[in-house]
Amino acid sequence: MNEPRKEHRSSRQWWLLLVLISLLAVCLLQRERLAQLPNALARRRIANRHIEAAMWWLQFSKRVSRTNAEAEFLLGRVCRKQGTMDEARRHLRRAKYLGYRLEMLNREEWLAAAQAGQMNTAEPHLTQLLQNPQGDMAEICEAYSIGFLTSRRFSAALDLLDAWRQDQPKNPQPLFWTGQIHRDLEAPVKAEEFLRKALALDSSHAAAALGVGEILLEAKKPAEAVEFFQIAVNGAQQADDASLGLARCWRAMGKAELAVEALDGLLQRQPTHIEALVERANVAIELGEYAAAEERLRPAIELGARDRTLRFAYGTALRGMGRSAEAQSHFEYATLAAQKIALANDLAARVFDRLDDTQLRYEVGQLHLEYGSSKEGIIWLQSVLEYDPGHQLTHAALAAYYEAKLSTDQKYGALAQQHRNLAGGNLPPPGGL
Repeated sequence: MNEPRKEHRSSRQWWLLLVLISLLAVCLLQRERLAQLPNALARRRIANRHIEAAMWWLQFSKRVSRTNAEAEFLLGRVCRKQGTMDEARRHLRRAKYLGYRLEMLNREEWLAAAQAGQMNTAEPHLTQLLQNPQGDMAEICEAYSIGFLTSRRFSAALDLLDAWRQDQPKNPQPLFWTGQIHRDLEAPVKAEEFLRKALALDSSHAAAALGVGEILLEAKKPAEAVEFFQIAVNGAQQADDASLGLARCWRAMGKAELAVEALDGLLQRQPTHIEALVERANVAIELGEYAAAEERLRPAIELGARDRTLRFAYGTALRGMGRSAEAQSHFEYATLAAQKIALANDLAARVFDRLDDTQLRYEVGQLHLEYGSSKEGIIWLQSVLEYDPGHQLTHAALAAYYEAKLSTDQKYGALAQQHRNLAGGNLPPPGGL
């Protein structure tokens, strides 16, 4: 008598289980569908360069559905555009695990390689990407233009940007990057022309505004530059440079209080910002506050700072305090560094006619790394490896640079070891801040 009841109960349990599974599947499917809206909004924000807003929508999308492959893919793209390549790779691995299309993941990897200047890896895929952009024409052109710019192949970059402008005449980005290249080519008039055209298409384009502001300031037109720096200060990635630009304008215009306000805000966010420290010290020097300027710069000097403007400002502060003998070595170094950077610029001009001259590229990179901008030096050294991946002196220079950075951030350890292994028996060149 009990057997039919057991069978009936068992059958009913299986039926309930199937219903629950079906309901769960419907809920999950519904969550995936609900996530499509924030993903679409994020894509639009990415296309319009509103990266912070895109990140917000993608985080919201992940809360809607944790198995959201497209959100992970788009987060990878956002991180790539922000230059955080390790985070980009992490999101792309997650997207792959969740079943995102392998073809799209491969394409994004090629864009990441291009943006990082790894053109040996990326360039073979450029024709394929351009022939079938799948709605990503702007992403493709921008990543590859940055790659050509990083490897100092300006002609290739300009050709690609010209094609991009013709394909998307209302997009300000190709105009912006064309302006950036002309800045690197030391053609400020042409650079300003293209940057202003970008602003004509998008009056809030922070990066273009920053470029125009810097060009005007270099041309000793601080009153005109202020307007553009005030636009640029609203950009998440441009805010610090724009604040510095504003401070330099206010100082040039004799408005020390406004300069101090801008610099103190920047130094509160970035206490070791070398250019801001120098500018703040220069304001103090102009006010006759030599001891305050010396005290502000001393920590960077004790760390072995090689920035020539910092060393000159420190020498000026020492001289103002009556310590002229101590100041002399700093003035001498600043003069030497200026000469070395002038030499680097002369050598860089030769590279355009000898693109595959790795020794020339290495010398330019080393001069910048030792006497000028570390960022510029790294770009030049990385361009050497595009032509000669086994260039041991370059690996030694990069290893020394990243090893010096370990005291402030351990994330450079893997890079330092990678380049040290490839450097062979070469000793590291001298380096500095």
